[in-house]
Amino acid sequence: MKNEIRVTEYKDIRVLTTLQLSEAYETEADIINRNFNNNKGRYLEGKHYILLQGEELRQAKASGKFYGLQINTNKFYLWTEKGAFLHAKSLNTDKAWEVYEALIDTYFYKKETPCSITVAATELPIGEIANYMKEMDRVMYRQNSKPYKVAETFKMVSEQFGIHLPEDFVEVPEYEQLALNTYIR
Repeated sequence: MKNEIRVTEYKDIRVLTTLQLSEAYETEADIINRNFNNNKGRYLEGKHYILLQGEELRQAKASGKFYGLQINTNKFYLWTEKGAFLHAKSLNTDKAWEVYEALIDTYFYKKETPCSITVAATELPIGEIANYMKEMDRVMYRQNSKPYKVAETFKMVSEQFGIHLPEDFVEVPEYEQLALNTYIR
């Protein structure tokens, strides 16, 4: 990638606009749109893209934060990491694959600086604990963690802070239990 891509987020999810994607892949936005329309059955809304229409689109236009969003458009696509991958696959050029790898390394995955807590967990204000848990939930959501995994993690961290939750707080779905049982035998 020649230039840095301005980070674009929608509801705490990193996304790319069609124009950002086309510029990164060094192709035309029309080609991105055509590939999408030719392969629409392979793309899932909410997983590969977010479609802004109606009130959401009006708010997005007013915010001015989406690169390539024009006033006269009636729908606007935001591409998730998985959607960007499908576009690289559709383009199938060396450049598209090279850029996709760079997007994974530098755009979609933020490098967090590790932090350490030097005070005892019991000395932390409850607000800081709540903020930590909220951020942990966001990270797990971005990674598409299963809800019961989020609950397990929440319970584990809560117990480190002396907050005890009931044993049945984490409910593993039946289909997951069945899958686990096949491996245990």
